[in-house]
Amino acid sequence: MSEELRTGRLALRPVGPGDHAALLAHWTGPLVRRHLFGDRRVSARQVTEIIAASRRDFAASGYGLWALRPALRRP
Repeated sequence: MSEELRTGRLALRPVGPGDHAALLAHWTGPLVRRHLFGDRRVSARQVTEIIAASRRDFAASGYGLWALRPALRRP
């Protein structure tokens, strides 16, 4: 899925391979890990698998994980 949802300040788009480093950094933080993964450490391989599963879910069913970023201002 390549759709992007935008507001004046935010952009949402399905996660992809380019989000790997940011997701790994976020998901390995102790507070995030505690609430999302039962305090288990998430490996780089698991992040790759989660991204791939999300992309398959979007293709098959229209849902998956979204990345939220500040919107780039257009002139």
